[in-house]
Amino acid sequence: MPEPLLTAENLDASPRGKPLFDGFFLELEAGDIYEVFGPNGSGKSTLLRLLAGLQRPETGTVSRNGAGIAYIGHQAGLTGTMTVAENLRWNAAMTGVRVSNSDLENAVATLAIDHCLHTQVRELSAGQARRAALASLPLCNAQIWLLDEPLASLDEEGVELFQAMAHEGVADNRAMIYATHLSLPFEQVQTIELIPT
Repeated sequence: MPEPLLTAENLDASPRGKPLFDGFFLELEAGDIYEVFGPNGSGKSTLLRLLAGLQRPETGTVSRNGAGIAYIGHQAGLTGTMTVAENLRWNAAMTGVRVSNSDLENAVATLAIDHCLHTQVRELSAGQARRAALASLPLCNAQIWLLDEPLASLDEEGVELFQAMAHEGVADNRAMIYATHLSLPFEQVQTIELIPT
């Protein structure tokens, strides 16, 4: 049986002294999709940051077993003075990938922002910037996608395009965990519900 891409054991976090979850456990395997639900302040963003290695838990461990991680938080994580193309090339290079022109063009076409490829990010709408951030996912050498409210600022078309891209990614043996207030109709999606203590 293949080793999990990521294992979280006995995780606990207490920002500002308020415990969010206690003894959290997860084994993430290729092809898994998890939705993280919970009201504001329940720890959705904190959990994703812990799994991404951007924050240390109070207790417990996260083992990534060599799998690369792509994380997109509430902010798009793009540099405003750089074009969409420059941002996507830079993000991919950070994971050791040199992006070809055709791969770049395919990524932006997948999210219907090919007309923005050479536009500075600061000139984009919030929805276009979110699409540009999501377009970086298939370009990166990352088997795990951790996404905090990936649907933020997306219109109906953007949501549908993201779903199609995510389906393709999971079919290609990637795994995805995303925090959301809106459930998406993925097959075999699993739910993590965080309840404030």
